[in-house]
Amino acid sequence: MKNIPLYIMIVGLLCVSNAQNSWQPISNFPSVARSWPASFTIGEKAYVGTGGQSFIYNNDLWEYDTVTGIWTQKANVGGPLRGGAAGFSINGKGYMGLGRNSTQLYYDLWEYDPILNTWSFNSFFPGSNVDKSATFVVQNKAYVVAGGTATNIGTESNNLWEFNPSGNTWSQKTSIPSTGRNRAVGFEIFDKGYIACGYGFDSSTSSSQSTNEVWEYDAILDTWTQKANYPGSGRSDCAGFSIGNYGYVGMGRFMYTTEFWRFDPLNDSWTQVDQFIGSGRIAGVSFSTTDKGFVGLGYTVTTQLIEFTDFYQFQDQTLSEQSINATNNISIYPNPFDNELIIETSSFKNAAVYNLSGKLLGLFQSETIDLSHLNLGVYILKVERENLPLIVKKIIKR
Repeated sequence: MKNIPLYIMIVGLLCVSNAQNSWQPISNFPSVARSWPASFTIGEKAYVGTGGQSFIYNNDLWEYDTVTGIWTQKANVGGPLRGGAAGFSINGKGYMGLGRNSTQLYYDLWEYDPILNTWSFNSFFPGSNVDKSATFVVQNKAYVVAGGTATNIGTESNNLWEFNPSGNTWSQKTSIPSTGRNRAVGFEIFDKGYIACGYGFDSSTSSSQSTNEVWEYDAILDTWTQKANYPGSGRSDCAGFSIGNYGYVGMGRFMYTTEFWRFDPLNDSWTQVDQFIGSGRIAGVSFSTTDKGFVGLGYTVTTQLIEFTDFYQFQDQTLSEQSINATNNISIYPNPFDNELIIETSSFKNAAVYNLSGKLLGLFQSETIDLSHLNLGVYILKVERENLPLIVKKIIKR
């Protein structure tokens, strides 16, 4: 038997390990444990801030570089200390606000400039239910949906508000055609927004309870469509994010379960994926970048309340061979490119190009894309196809 260098053996073992589970631990959050934090992502960097522990709230902000795995403290979030805040990003800027402390609701929204590392006041939210709302971003507009008040039980909302960063304006849109709720999870898949699960007052039963409902929002039509229910029991305080053309939702209260499920909007179906490898928890934080999801922080209750600082990374290893083949059945060339990019695939629908901050730079109906107007650099290409997975790929203009 030939001698095999040690580093090759280690790499091989790591590859086997990674193939066995979609979840891997990453660096712990470097500050105090907390629940009800908020987050947003800009390119391949994520930002986590606010949240509290035993009703002691924070306003610190931490940047996580998903490439290097390093946490770096940034400027504190503007406004008062809070938990249950809303967080999102648009056009390379981050936003956090709303939420509450132990006795008071907050309606202020703050804008973060990652280049200058500064916060500035943006606007006041015109709605009334601001505690533990869900958010998603579609076509460079943010949506804040549902939420509670200081008394929570029986006062949950089904309202939807749209935030337009052009003018920093808020507009009320069509409410979810179901009961009010807070503690739901929101995510977006290409050009649709989704809200799943949550906790609220059901007038038909005159009681407050968790739900496993899932609703899809079409921002162009301003309409909601009910989708297949989350397969687990009704729950709130889940973790959730989207990667490519799939949504992922799992864990939640009251069982502190570790199960996770993948939602396919094309087939309106759910498939169970590898369960979360950390301790079951609620009220943590979850977010995603181009091809990875992340979950961390939060708390659980056994004989006592335990709050966490650990974080985990998710890359879906459970997609079927058929789905992988469908994803791979595409040619995008040349890459790097000079001015034109060519896409060869079946059932082509359209292609969109974004910068690394998530700003839409162009939507194309042709498989030959003229990108001569772009500066040299790295961009994100999304290719939508009829009844096939969405393709998300980095492209480079040289």
